[in-house]
Amino acid sequence: MRIDSPDDTTPVLQLEGTAEKDGVSKPFTGRVTIGKDRIVTSMDATQAGAAPICKQRIVSPIPTFVRLQKTGTLLLRIHPHRLFTNVDFSSLPPSGDKFAFTNAASLKDQASVNLYNNLGAATGSDDPLYSFEWVP
Repeated sequence: MRIDSPDDTTPVLQLEGTAEKDGVSKPFTGRVTIGKDRIVTSMDATQAGAAPICKQRIVSPIPTFVRLQKTGTLLLRIHPHRLFTNVDFSSLPPSGDKFAFTNAASLKDQASVNLYNNLGAATGSDDPLYSFEWVP
């Protein structure tokens, strides 16, 4: 993936699973890319390039308190349950025998929009999506 290429269609998130609520299970799938359809155009002509595609592909800031040591590994943990905050699985369109998150940036598919927004939400919770840890 080239972080600055709007034509890159490499998925940044692929998911498959089953959501359950009140004893009803719904299998789901999804694939999210960040390409031309995600480019935010500036309304201010003096700010050309103010929101290039690479800014859409970077999660920042991820708050952390890591003390580096001479040996060890920096571990990135992703807590997937946070991806589904405010996601209404009942609104997902069917795709074969599963329900599917779409790659649409349209508000017509609010569940997919919320999933995408959660993917880049590094802060704002006591239970963050991303966390770092130094493992000696």
